[in-house]
Amino acid sequence: MTREEVKEFVEGNINRMAREFGLGDWRIRLDFPKGFDRTGNFQVDGRCHSDFKRQKALIEIWADWFEDCSEQELRETVEHELLHLCHAGIDDAMDTAFALLDDDEAPVFDRAMNLGYELTVRALEKLVAGVRAASRY
Repeated sequence: MTREEVKEFVEGNINRMAREFGLGDWRIRLDFPKGFDRTGNFQVDGRCHSDFKRQKALIEIWADWFEDCSEQELRETVEHELLHLCHAGIDDAMDTAFALLDDDEAPVFDRAMNLGYELTVRALEKLVAGVRAASRY
C-alpha cells in the first residue's frame, strides 16, 4: 500500500472502527510519521497515546511500514491501537504509581507494564476474533 492509501484507509475507517469497539465517545487524532520507528529491538508500526480523563487519543501509524502489506494487515494494526484504549484507565492509574518510583525502579516497572499492556491487547484481539466468528453463525 502506498503512504496515501494507508492514510486514506485509516482516516476513512477509524471512527467506525472505534464505535465498533465501544470507543465512539473518544476524540481520536491521527498522525502518520515518516520513516520507521524503532523501539528497543523491534520495529513499531503503530502507537497509541491516550488521555483517559479527557477521552482523547493520538494514534500514530507509520505508513511506510505498510508498503508491502495488505489492507487486512493495516486493519489489524489500527484495531490493535484502538484496543489499547480499553486499558487507558489502567494507564492513568499506573502513571500515578510510576511517579512514586525511584530512577532505578522506574525503567523496570515501565518495561513490565508495557509487556502487560501488549499481552492484554493480544488477548482482546482474540476476543474480538471470537465474537466476530460467532456472529457469522
